[in-house]
Amino acid sequence: MSEKPRRLRKAAKLLNINRAMALRKLQCQPNDRFDPLVFIEHIMPSLIANFEYCYDENDEVFKKSPSTLGYVDLTSNPVLVTRQSVMERAKKGSFHDRFVLCHEIAHVFRHSRSGKILAQHRLDSPERNRANRYFELEANLFGGILLVPPDSDIESITLKDAQKKFQVSDKVVKIAAADAVFWRINRKSK
Repeated sequence: MSEKPRRLRKAAKLLNINRAMALRKLQCQPNDRFDPLVFIEHIMPSLIANFEYCYDENDEVFKKSPSTLGYVDLTSNPVLVTRQSVMERAKKGSFHDRFVLCHEIAHVFRHSRSGKILAQHRLDSPERNRANRYFELEANLFGGILLVPPDSDIESITLKDAQKKFQVSDKVVKIAAADAVFWRINRKSK
């Protein structure tokens, strides 16, 4: 792999991390727990003109695809839709459902220019084309950073303490710790 694409991917990842951290700081400090429901219901409407959200088990997309947990429709006004059950479980602290909400938030902020439904977060996702896989990976990174930012104390606390503090799974903690190392090493390099 040539050095230029590697540098571009590194710069894109760093930009993605910094954007997620900036949005997160609108709600809380680096070592505080991020609440995706508060962000969706109170902060996003003030940031995005005509933004709408909906928690609905009976949405047509959910009827057609029972494993879909949430999606973003960007065809006109941005609309973030998740199942009511996802919202209720996130409210109770479900690691997975909090991540689903952050993943969908990421699609609104990262992919709003594409003008179509991009994200249908499925548990049994079929193979997607390369662009959709990239969008999904990018939304996962962005969503994870909303939950556990690299400027937190993630590197200095135990796995269990981090899970409890940020209300995330061990997988998100491990990825966040790696992102923190990447961010600290690369934020100062040009």
